Amino acid sequence: MSTFIHLDNNYIVETLHGCCILYIEKFETQMCWSDYYYYIINVIRTVIKEINIHEDKLKINLIINFSLQFKTSFDFKNNNKTILFYINEEHTIISKEAIGYNRFNYYTKILNHGNENEFYKMTIGNPEIIDQSNIVFNYSTVNHTNFKISMDFKEVYKKMVLIHPLLYPYYNERGNRNINCLTTFLYPESSQKRIQFLNKIRENGINHVNIKTCNGADDFITLYKNTKILINIRQTYGFHTIEELRILPALMCGVIVICEEGPLKDYIPYHDYIIWTTNENMIQTIRNVEQNYESLHNKFFSGRRLSNLLEIMEESNKHELYDKLICYI
Repeated sequence: MSTFIHLDNNYIVETLHGCCILYIEKFETQMCWSDYYYYIINVIRTVIKEINIHEDKLKINLIINFSLQFKTSFDFKNNNKTILFYINEEHTIISKEAIGYNRFNYYTKILNHGNENEFYKMTIGNPEIIDQSNIVFNYSTVNHTNFKISMDFKEVYKKMVLIHPLLYPYYNERGNRNINCLTTFLYPESSQKRIQFLNKIRENGINHVNIKTCNGADDFITLYKNTKILINIRQTYGFHTIEELRILPALMCGVIVICEEGPLKDYIPYHDYIIWTTNENMIQTIRNVEQNYESLHNKFFSGRRLSNLLEIMEESNKHELYDKLICYI
């Protein structure tokens, strides 16, 4: 059973099985980041309970950080070792179209994206924060794989744990979904690529809406359960990480997801349940999905294949973190 101490600066200390967890009490951020933040805390709770059932007692302090609010210390008033966690939200795969491409010095060889000799540059966002952290969470399979195959970041990769953003309860009913095509671009006006794409959608008469006002899980679940098709293209021409924090939660709510292709997509466990296309072919792909919506929904969401896969991914989240934390006993 947890106990809680509410602090004056919007932090809370939760004590569970002798471990203390410091985290933001009311994480107010846009899109799914707050839901991912609290999902990670729930995974941590589960793993701490599992360790204390099956192993010797785990007695550590944990500080759950995000880049805009990063704490390196706190007086927990105990003798436990303190572990700093950090959620890595940055994209890491950079193409030649990226502004400032020449500033990035590390290369990753992408083995399964078109040309086997194709190279992308790799960057680390907030390197000083990652250096200070003990464990780093990746929401993106692509980012995680990119660190794994890069020869330049072995020490950074050792800190990393892949936590798939399985944010919402699985819902696969087709039902009466009233939103035909959805995008969830926060600032489309700041991206020339997305401006051009949304103009193209309007010019082609696609029944579409862009929503950027969701605040937390209830809003997103309601939105996705009412949506037929989610469309995702990357924000810029230069940064090529696939935005799994957008596409996986929608998929979990029974939405057919059309996503722009990107490097390492075949490493994503659920890649067979996404409709991949290029930015240039997106309009035609949307029309094909609209025309075949019922059969495609049945293909992806009937039976238990997808739900079984999501359960495997949930277990993987716990096992990956378990293996990291067990080192601190």
